[in-house]
Amino acid sequence: MSTRIATVRPTTRGPPTVGSARGIRAARPATGEADRSQVSVPAADVDPEAVSQRPKIRVDMHTHTEFSPDSRTPLARFADAARAAGLGAVCVTDHNTVDGALRLREMAAGFRVVVGEEIYSGDGEIIGLFLERAVPPHLPAAETMDRIHAQGGLVYIPHPFSRNRLRHMKLEQLSALVGRIDAIEVFNAREMSKTSNAKALAFALSHTKPGGVGSDSHRVSELGRAYVEIADFTTPAELLEALRQGTVTGKLSGMAMHIRTWGDAAAKAAGRAARRLRP
Repeated sequence: MSTRIATVRPTTRGPPTVGSARGIRAARPATGEADRSQVSVPAADVDPEAVSQRPKIRVDMHTHTEFSPDSRTPLARFADAARAAGLGAVCVTDHNTVDGALRLREMAAGFRVVVGEEIYSGDGEIIGLFLERAVPPHLPAAETMDRIHAQGGLVYIPHPFSRNRLRHMKLEQLSALVGRIDAIEVFNAREMSKTSNAKALAFALSHTKPGGVGSDSHRVSELGRAYVEIADFTTPAELLEALRQGTVTGKLSGMAMHIRTWGDAAAKAAGRAARRLRP
């Protein structure tokens, strides 16, 4: 399944679906229009035409390694799988830590690593991208977003309308904090229902936010199952502009992958408990 994320503004014809959406174009606020404390990267700092001329790469924007409690993917195998999948860049977004992403960035060859973190805020999960330090969990969502922006990072909302997860941000918080949000995950391969991704896409369109894509991989076999093909980038502002011109490719992982992940999380928890009991 491929979807063009181009420069088409949302219409009044009804909510789009992932398969039929034609694009997500982020609005460019006029000078002084937005509260600068809530906006990290002004889109006007990047020339869209110059970005569009760059070589295209595949980017998986939501991935996990062995540094997440529910993933058993060693960094070396992650790197091998990313290269095998033809990914030009990956956003490593382990739960409540950047340690794995920082280590992978040092060892990665053949692809770029964007250091990220999937943070358990007090109001739901939030991904920070382009981080150098971990943002602590359990803070209010607004403070979490402000701490991401204080590092020059991007606030990226994962699986906002998920039907199979409890920690996602709810519509009320999303609407209240939309000024602090830089991008929305419009396709997550671990969603159990296509409608969850469709609702995320509709929300992004209605609020003129760029859309991102991720496999949400917790196992090696998932890496690159979903990706966005975009112009190459180096800065947060360039990534946002590239997303406005990108193309989505992805397929859902299915229930079996969640069951395996629950087993991995249980095995890791049991291992930690056993180590604590050793004399």
